[in-house]
Amino acid sequence: MNESDLRELAESTVTGLGYDLEELVVMAAGRRRLVRVVVDADGGVTLDAAASVSRALAAVLDSAGDSVMGAEPYTLEVTSPGVGRPLTEARHFRRARGRWIVITPLVGDAVEGRVRRVVGDQLELLVNPAGTATIDVPLASIRRAKVQVEFAAVSGAHAALLAADGFVDPARAFDSGDFDDELDSDNLDTELHSELDEELDSDDLDDDQDNEPDGTHGEDRDESPAAEGEQL
Repeated sequence: MNESDLRELAESTVTGLGYDLEELVVMAAGRRRLVRVVVDADGGVTLDAAASVSRALAAVLDSAGDSVMGAEPYTLEVTSPGVGRPLTEARHFRRARGRWIVITPLVGDAVEGRVRRVVGDQLELLVNPAGTATIDVPLASIRRAKVQVEFAAVSGAHAALLAADGFVDPARAFDSGDFDDELDSDNLDTELHSELDEELDSDDLDDDQDNEPDGTHGEDRDESPAAEGEQL
């Protein structure tokens, strides 16, 4: 396998489709090889988009023949970057807009905050979780950075400021008020259905017991977990 040619083909194919090639890894997977291609874009990568990239790249590699991949079988996997991937390029920080990140600078102590925007070669961070104070961090001063997984809702101050900047992220719910109302409604519906199901189950059980002769209830069925497992 020629890894240099493989990377060149992968990069030209991925960029030609409007995506960035973030990573290409070839590893052993039993008797086959796994070729993992990580792609990204400003608007993210959907499952359909990843499938399209996979089909296009597979066609290119098939056309190249053994001169690139060799004769051994391989599996091609196209995916998008995970939350834990390191942020190293300006585009990474741009795509992390609205996320809370931790930065390890080349000099000095770690810095954390929410990415407001990238302007030129400067990263603007919201450094107070509940306020709007910002600092500018030169991209060239960053050794490494990583997105932090958040379990709490984004503060109203940050949500308002990002919205005023024109930022909309459908993957995150900045305003949890309506969402909480929907949850309450769903919980209420679930409780009502549960009560109704219990009544129906009780009625069905009474009917079954009334309709079956004494001593024959359930004799024709084996509903033990083991039996169910065998059927599956």
